[in-house]
Amino acid sequence: MATRQKRSWHSNFLDYMDFIVGHPTYAGMPNPFKSDGSVRWVVTGNSRIGRARREWWDRKREDLNIPKDRGWLSKAARELHPTGGKICQICGKEMKVYYIYPRKRPLETLNAIRGLKIEFTIFDEIDEIVEKVIEHLGDRGFDNIKRIFKIPNNIIKIKADYKRYIVEECRTKLSPGAMSNAPDRFDGFHTYNRCCRKEQDTGRHSENLERYIEDRRAYEHWAEGDWKAASWLMKGENGICPRCEKETTLTADHIGPISLGFMHRPKFQPLCRKCNSAKNNRMMLSDIKQLITDEESGDEVISWHSKPIWDLLKYKPNNDHDARKVSRLMRIYNHHVMEVFYIISINGFKDFLINFLNPEYAYYSIEFINLIRKTFQYTEIIKEKGSKKQYENNAARYVRIAFESLEEYHSKTIDNRRVKQIMGDREVKNKLHSLIKSLEKNEEYSNLKVRNILNEALEKTSKTSKEDMIKMALDEFNENPRKNRQAEKILNDTFDLIARKIVASFW
Repeated sequence: MATRQKRSWHSNFLDYMDFIVGHPTYAGMPNPFKSDGSVRWVVTGNSRIGRARREWWDRKREDLNIPKDRGWLSKAARELHPTGGKICQICGKEMKVYYIYPRKRPLETLNAIRGLKIEFTIFDEIDEIVEKVIEHLGDRGFDNIKRIFKIPNNIIKIKADYKRYIVEECRTKLSPGAMSNAPDRFDGFHTYNRCCRKEQDTGRHSENLERYIEDRRAYEHWAEGDWKAASWLMKGENGICPRCEKETTLTADHIGPISLGFMHRPKFQPLCRKCNSAKNNRMMLSDIKQLITDEESGDEVISWHSKPIWDLLKYKPNNDHDARKVSRLMRIYNHHVMEVFYIISINGFKDFLINFLNPEYAYYSIEFINLIRKTFQYTEIIKEKGSKKQYENNAARYVRIAFESLEEYHSKTIDNRRVKQIMGDREVKNKLHSLIKSLEKNEEYSNLKVRNILNEALEKTSKTSKEDMIKMALDEFNENPRKNRQAEKILNDTFDLIARKIVASFW
């Protein structure tokens, strides 16, 4: 066995391994056995065998008619599993691979229901939980389930309908019994289940969980702002929602949505989850006025790449209808920003693009002085630089997600009529051609080592392999930063041009 596997495996898990390896579902899995006849359960995703197994999973994906979008590996692993039940390597207990177990907070809320003399555990599935709550509490049980899972009024008080709604619409409140890990594991799932995950996955220990609260939308949209401070501020408490006036858990609402090009800054307004979700990426006139007021007081509110469209539109709206139109056009513009970054990236100039990311924020711990969680207000931020390995990993993760998002964004917008209209414009195409030529010619302003490392890193299939190489690129970038001012000017001119054409075409 490899070094990482030198631990005591539960006998139930050993039987499970034999069952999976011998099951016809997994026929054709590359290199199922080692030379000594033992099961080759774990492989490195970027190894020769790991790459071959990924191709096997891709063929299965095609057989199952699963689109090759984000999460396709985990979808294929779940659909393919012959029983839907995964045995834990550590404790030997079975948990389902589907999103049917309440997460920590909903589970705590369920167990706090007044008068319910049952305590649910992480092994209880949502179907049986709904059954037991309603069986014990009757109509009041329906009311509690409705409140905890935000079930809308149009869902009739029928157990089957409540169960169906929760499973189909409340995935953020549910967890699978085992997380996907294809192609690294034979069956496509982590060796340990949810029951033993915290103890066995050192990256999930409580002192390391801070990184998982950070808002990845800031990475995906290349948003400016202190993304770490903003994300650490986002956890709310119970209070009165200023929009619907209901008492509930309050969430952090970006006054200017990240998806429209606004900064991820540590300033939010409280909204309940329902109102926040309903707002989505649409601004009201009051939001725009607040953003203008913040600017006039000296705050930066808009990311550099989206400033051209914001400056053209921010004084135009006179009502909420106009504000929603501003939102739509800023969303269209943001599609173009991501497409331009994608073009730069696929041409190999990732060393140029990394200048527009801010991985340095990862290295600070954050403390908010006199913080009021209900309103997200505070008097001061204290930042302390650290050297934890966690911070280094967080920086690499941030860069990886930012670059990976460009390809995903491109696949979504490639057939967008409005994007094709502007990107196909002769002036825009000429600007982009000039930009790429500038990057090609002015290599003295480029860090070729960073470029080569990043280009190689993003070709890796394993997240760990990608992030290990990204750390090397960040070290080199910090030691030898390079800026191509001529290319930056052309890029800014390109965004100015795109903004003018969008406003002229669609306002």
